[in-house]
Amino acid sequence: MAIILSTCYFPATQAVVFFSDDFERTTLEQTAGSPNGFIQDQMPNSAYQYFPKTRVWTAGDNNLELLTNGASGVNAHSGRHFVELDTWANSSMSTKVKLVNGQHYRLRFHSRSRSLFQLGGGLRAAVTAPNFNSGYFSVVGTSNWTEWQFLFLYSGPTGEATLSFEATGTSDGIGTFLDDVSLETTISGDPNTPEALTGILPPATPGLFGNEKTRTDIVTPIVVDKSAAIALGKALFWEQGVGSDQMACASCHFHAGGDNRVKNQLSPGLTHAAATGTTFEPTLSGALGGPNYTLTKADFPFDPANDDTVTSSGTFSGQFFSTIADSNNEDCDRDVSPIFHVNGVGTRNVEPRNSPTVINAAYNYRNFWDGRANNEFNGVSPFGARDVAAGVYINDNLTRNVDFQQGTNNFSGTVDTYLDASFRNTAYATATSLLVDDGSPNQKNILIRFDGLFGNGPGQIPPGSKIESASLKVFVTKTDGLDYVGINQMLVPWSDTSTWNSLASGISTNNVEASSTQLFRLSAGGSGNQSFDNLASSLQAWSNGAPNYGWVINTGSTDADNWTIASAQAATTSQRPRLVVTYTPPVKIVKKPLKLINASLASQAVGPVGSDFEMACRARKFADVGRKLLNRKPLQFQSIAADDSVLSALPTLLGANGTYSTLIQKAFAPAYWNGDCGSQCGTPNTGVAPNAAYNQMEANFSMYFGIALQLYQETLISDDSRFDKWKRSLYIPTTAERNGEAIFNGKGECNACHKGPTMSNATNLQTSDNVIEGMLMKNNQVAIYDKGFYNIGVVPTDYDIGGGGLDPFGNTLSLSRQYVQSQFVDSFGVEPCKFDQDNGLCADNSPARRAQNTAVVDGGFKVPTLRNVEFTGPYMHNGSLSTLEQVVSFYNQGGNFDNPQKHPDVKPLGLTPQEQADLVAFMKTFTDPRVSYERAPFDHPSLTIPHGHVGNEFFVTDGNQLDPALGVDENRTLPAVGRFGKSAPLPSFESGLK
Repeated sequence: MAIILSTCYFPATQAVVFFSDDFERTTLEQTAGSPNGFIQDQMPNSAYQYFPKTRVWTAGDNNLELLTNGASGVNAHSGRHFVELDTWANSSMSTKVKLVNGQHYRLRFHSRSRSLFQLGGGLRAAVTAPNFNSGYFSVVGTSNWTEWQFLFLYSGPTGEATLSFEATGTSDGIGTFLDDVSLETTISGDPNTPEALTGILPPATPGLFGNEKTRTDIVTPIVVDKSAAIALGKALFWEQGVGSDQMACASCHFHAGGDNRVKNQLSPGLTHAAATGTTFEPTLSGALGGPNYTLTKADFPFDPANDDTVTSSGTFSGQFFSTIADSNNEDCDRDVSPIFHVNGVGTRNVEPRNSPTVINAAYNYRNFWDGRANNEFNGVSPFGARDVAAGVYINDNLTRNVDFQQGTNNFSGTVDTYLDASFRNTAYATATSLLVDDGSPNQKNILIRFDGLFGNGPGQIPPGSKIESASLKVFVTKTDGLDYVGINQMLVPWSDTSTWNSLASGISTNNVEASSTQLFRLSAGGSGNQSFDNLASSLQAWSNGAPNYGWVINTGSTDADNWTIASAQAATTSQRPRLVVTYTPPVKIVKKPLKLINASLASQAVGPVGSDFEMACRARKFADVGRKLLNRKPLQFQSIAADDSVLSALPTLLGANGTYSTLIQKAFAPAYWNGDCGSQCGTPNTGVAPNAAYNQMEANFSMYFGIALQLYQETLISDDSRFDKWKRSLYIPTTAERNGEAIFNGKGECNACHKGPTMSNATNLQTSDNVIEGMLMKNNQVAIYDKGFYNIGVVPTDYDIGGGGLDPFGNTLSLSRQYVQSQFVDSFGVEPCKFDQDNGLCADNSPARRAQNTAVVDGGFKVPTLRNVEFTGPYMHNGSLSTLEQVVSFYNQGGNFDNPQKHPDVKPLGLTPQEQADLVAFMKTFTDPRVSYERAPFDHPSLTIPHGHVGNEFFVTDGNQLDPALGVDENRTLPAVGRFGKSAPLPSFESGLK
């Protein structure tokens, strides 16, 4: 093994891998020669496939090769697949990673030469960001797989950086293979146990900030001002005007990212298909429970047989009609719910599942308890590519470049010849060289034209485009030291069989045969690659509908020898004439799928806004929210602390009269907001007023909302707890805390699900190898499950099947069920050879072998982070536990129920009372004081939250201003908090119970 270390400090401890790719989970985008929806696992041995883009990597100017074991007689370093970079194509690839200023990193990868006879190549890697360049980490070709390690200190800005690889070598045709690429931090620790999070940022979302060459389907970058986008996200997250009756996203995520309300928080088990799923059961204390009930300590832990849940109250719902000027409320035909009412007085709906914290949710591969917030954001809904109707509206008139050259990118429209006064009836259609001369009697004119330039097909210039620039690149093989050559626009038709005589003694620049205006001239003596510039006027005329007759090339007046240039028939493709055009297409709005990966938070953000349990009246579209808010000042009816860590910049960003529209225009690329939709961006539902068609900004409001909220929530990173300081030798733990850690990672087996710096198996850090896994169940049979989603026996499985459920389109939410059934609706790769239990799938990954496996997904729920767990009660997906002591007791007894899907590590633990207390003490070290005191970035504007209704579970006062049949809200108001936070810490959930 070869190890190369730069001169950079690296602690002698185990590092934490936060980015890795072994090319086993590569999902290929469609490219030339590959079928649509190409599945990597279908590649036979010895096969190779070109790709321009995977879910991780973006190719450079040339395609890359993904190879399978046996290709060129080589097997992958691990698994079945590896990549080849070729010197002949100068092939390269890059990906986005997120790095922290001042942090040490280690880059690892394996490489080898294609064969023993091709040892002259190699490759080099680099990490770049604004004001940072690591320099090249170069390696040479070796005859066997060799591991390379490079250390570097990152001094660029905290955030997105580019990791790239490119081929090196001095001769063509040399390939270097690459496999097992990873980036590690120099944080000490074991990746299978909780570890410090400092220095590890959420995964990058390619396309948001960089110009992605292969994303020809959309305009990149999408976000042009990250600071403005974060400000937009924070404002919208806390904006009460997003809801139909003043519910903000923050209304259920205001307390350490969760919800600690205790009144009107019961839901009747709506996910349970039995009759009790719509009725309320008595609580453990013997109280009636139900709508508007105030929870008490005696109600917890819930009776496991009770299918009721403790979650979050939301909207009254109703049928949406219109927004109301200068009000956060909307005009809806509100009705009293048959479930949520007290003696016929309507109460707010309560959603079926507990609200998990949004803090550190940016690391999750999928979000929501059941994982329905897809890793891929489609710009509209939570469901990624499953929602085939989803798309964003793009003003497709950004300036772009296009080249036309015979034999390149399937172009075959170059027509060229020359006319020779010495051979007046001879045509030179197949000549490999074109000659021009003004010396009598040997005059010669070159004619050249590019057909098929304009149209609406791939690679064509749309008619009516504005031509910004145009140049004709030629390769001069013979020149003249005394005379120039010039180019003029042709005004009459010709063909490559035209002759001197057929065109009436050659071409005259007389404004009849050709324009008298010389567009450009090449100076005498030029040779090799030359360029006729300033040809935009010709292209503009043709774009506007004039006939394209090309150009004539003439020499000056001196009796000079021939100039000779390579023709479109030249043997060397790169020497053929090439037309390079920069143009701006006509204004055109197109609807396109967005497909942003590592964007589950954006997928999650757009879900509640359309839910008539959480925030909306029925029939309200997301574009209606945009129509309501775009012309408003952000947080118009709420207050902002003068020293808010983000929103204090709004006056600078917005000016005196700025609105949400102003902020969107600053944050997002113009292509996503500056077009004229006409009537093609959709209309409101029937009965909604006004009923005018949506404009582009209204139609794309869901995209702005999702991306902005994701970027804001990516700032809500909790990584400065006592635990983090402990792992960085900045805090000395107590005896109880140290004992608790030993139990957590040992007898308690907590680290089976709560691994790594994020303390959850459901995050991108823990799913970098596989998003599904094999597990030996209690019946000694191997089953397949979604990594980070487990059934732990909180309630009977049929109360809520969680990750085993379906999306609105009838597809399973489960990734492992897709794999077992070989029916894929999500893009992900699988490497069964890395399963803990592969059940023979490593040797045979065929659909038939997969079908012999069982997916244990029913009743599975996402593993939540344990960071700040002291304040994120109530606990479990159904909110059935109120304290950490109850949580530990639950696990100590082995859960509440056994079932075939239950995780085998949930079993009686035999912890003593002292061990349980120590475990709780350890988990409280996960509290970040910035969270508990609401210091930046966890500061916030003011928020008024409904907290039940006037009255109790037996009587509710009617007469709500929204509708007299609805209960009057009791409100809880949170004051605006600035960057320095509050003087008192947050209370726990239990402390709010009587």
